[in-house]
Order: sequence, then structure tokens, then C-alpha cells
Amino acid sequence: MAVLAALLLSAPFLLFGLWLVNSPGLVTLTCRPGGPCTLTRKGALSVASAQRFELAELRGASLERRRGAMQGSENTYRAVLDLPGGPQPLSSRWEAERARAQEDVDAVLGWQARPQGALHVEHDGRRLSLGVGSAFLAVGVLLLGIAVRIASRRSGGAVPTL
Repeated sequence: MAVLAALLLSAPFLLFGLWLVNSPGLVTLTCRPGGPCTLTRKGALSVASAQRFELAELRGASLERRRGAMQGSENTYRAVLDLPGGPQPLSSRWEAERARAQEDVDAVLGWQARPQGALHVEHDGRRLSLGVGSAFLAVGVLLLGIAVRIASRRSGGAVPTL
């Protein structure tokens, strides 16, 4: 019973840890001179999505503001591309400083006005999700180890086979 409890307890930690580690925190916008552009979202383990669009499809970029939930709390900002499929954030994280998010908006709008050169905008927000996800994975693996140890003690020291 204790083995089953440890196994069941480890499952949410392992699943949630993998989900956090693979959350798409790296957002990259790459545009060639005159288009096309590619917006890519990557996690630590895989590419979550890649969207390709032409210069004519880019309607612009704007600054999205999120108000703090509590009165007196600060606003947060992020740059957003205006595309036919709907707004696409240029970052997985919200910035506390308006100027940092505005830099991305200005870069996209400047390139849109004069698309002779290439454009590359990248935000890597994987660090936090990697740290928290790794902690969850470590707890899950620890619980699995406890389950194996309990099972091996009950079987007389031999490692059980599944």
C-alpha cells in the first residue's frame, strides 16, 4: 500500500515538472529583408509552435498592458504582434518596465516601415520554468526512489521487476 501511495504521489510531480520544463518560454521573431517572418516558440524539450507569415500579413505591433490585481500594484507590459490569426505575444513573460517592452514594438514597427534589413527579436523566459520544473521533477524522482526502496525491502532486498 505504501508503494502504491508513493507512486501515486510521484505522478503529479513528474507530470507537472515535465510540463513546466517544456513550457514555451523562448520566443523568437526572425524576419528576412522584405519578409517572410517566422515566429517560433520553444520549450526546453521541443518546439511548441512555429508560425510563418508575409510582410503584408503583419498589421503592426502594439504594447499590451496588464493591470495589477491589487490596488496600488504596478502594471506589467509585453509587445504583441497584430496578425490575421489574432494577437501574438513576443514574450512569454510580462515586463515590469514599459521601456523594455516598447523597444520590441519600436523594432517591429521600424522594420515594417523599412524592411530592407533583417529583424531578429528574441526573449528567453525559460529560466524560471526550468528551475521550478526541475524542482518538481526532483521531488517526483525522489518519491519514485522511495517507492522502489519500500518495494525492495518487502521483497527481501531484491529489486522488484515491473
